Amino acid sequence: MAITAECSQCSHTLRVGDQHAGKKIRCPSCKAVVQLPGGSGSNASPAPVSRRPGRPSPGQPDPAPAAQGQQRRRRPRNVPAESAGNEWDENLWSQNLSSYNSPATELPPEEVERRAKSRMAARGGTGGPTDRYYSDDRWAKTETETWTLFLAICGVSAVIGGAGSIVCFFKPSVGIPMMWTGAAPLLLASAIQHWRILAHAWEEDVLCGWMCRLVPFYYLYYVMTRWQENGKPFLKEMIASSAGTACIVVGTILSGMSEAIRNAGP
Repeated sequence: MAITAECSQCSHTLRVGDQHAGKKIRCPSCKAVVQLPGGSGSNASPAPVSRRPGRPSPGQPDPAPAAQGQQRRRRPRNVPAESAGNEWDENLWSQNLSSYNSPATELPPEEVERRAKSRMAARGGTGGPTDRYYSDDRWAKTETETWTLFLAICGVSAVIGGAGSIVCFFKPSVGIPMMWTGAAPLLLASAIQHWRILAHAWEEDVLCGWMCRLVPFYYLYYVMTRWQENGKPFLKEMIASSAGTACIVVGTILSGMSEAIRNAGP
């Protein structure tokens, strides 16, 4: 049903639908505002429905149950077990990698030490500056004492073995036991350091340990490629084995010369 209205300015007749009853429109001729008749009864436009915050519109489902279900299934953002090990810088993913094998980011030494102390404390340690695993001064002192004790034992054994090797030239019956008395601790120390490196290889991989034990020259390759953890045991092994082997070789040669001179005599 159409509604008819006349513009008061230009007397132009306007015809619009009844759904616009009671509204104001502009005349297409003079652009004047024209008040349409009606606005009451069945032609009146429905009044806006006031809604409180969180209340759904008429004819729409209530989103509250779905939202509550999503909140129940939502995972907590700050999980203590995960946030402790995933504290990365903001610009982590914007860094350029030099190679595929390089780390994604390099943390400051203070941050690395702090995380190491946190892990140690989680395992039952103190994690403080007095912890033997994370005290640089105490660790350096322990390493120095170990080297000093090792060199002292090797030095005393080398002196005894060397003196026995020299005595073998004059009296082999006295020099040979003396030589072995000094060479035996050296060879034992060398074997201990050797098996210490093999233990590192077996801890890394069983196949790697057997290859170090059986395949020629793979042992040297393993030591050189992992020098940071195997360098000091390898140096101790070389020092002890060299000193012990030298005592045995020199003592054997001198005792043989002594026996040859004795047999060549009148």
